[in-house]
Amino acid sequence: MISEILKHFLQLKIIVAFFLTLSIFLSSCRVHKRELQIQNISVSFLGGNNSQTASNTGDLKINIGVNHDTLHHSLRMVNTLEMYSPIKKPILVSFFKKGDEAFISDADGPNFNLGHIEKTEDNCNYNCTLSIKASDRIYLSSSLGALPYYHGYSALGGLPLFMRYHYYTLKIKKENGNVLILQWKYSVYKYKPFGGNSKVWSGDYCEDNGGGLTKLKIK
Repeated sequence: MISEILKHFLQLKIIVAFFLTLSIFLSSCRVHKRELQIQNISVSFLGGNNSQTASNTGDLKINIGVNHDTLHHSLRMVNTLEMYSPIKKPILVSFFKKGDEAFISDADGPNFNLGHIEKTEDNCNYNCTLSIKASDRIYLSSSLGALPYYHGYSALGGLPLFMRYHYYTLKIKKENGNVLILQWKYSVYKYKPFGGNSKVWSGDYCEDNGGGLTKLKIK
């Protein structure tokens, strides 16, 4: 009798584990993926994100070109992506220059050549526009998480219990094979605007304990 109970209990644990794994897998899936156009990229050399306990907007700005998508239910895109990383363990980013070339580096030491600094003055240190090399393959995309996640109660009010993740991914690949990957994660939800007849997507919502820049990889 006891052995039968233990057998059924083990089967139940396996079933629960399966559905938990499936849920995690599906939550990582993305839909509505589309390519975005980069208007310009600028960098400053003021320190970047270099604190384990706090994170500012950093020194890199990626301005996204205006999207003329007229679909009523389309996602709303941010205008600018920055280095803001309010997650529990912030992404550490630093920037430096060698001559007229700008580099990005992570906490582990590898660095990546972002591009050529288009000087507007003799020694540009702030908001310096970059030109990407023609041989670089650069790709910026937006994608929506396939399933909602439990957001929970918000003290700010007006936010639903369930939201969906909205990702931005930038990938730059050099001729020599070096790759830079930056990823941002935000939360979005659907709501019915005042006087509207159907729901629309909210803008990107960045939580203080998650969101913003969540990944930096140089390989």
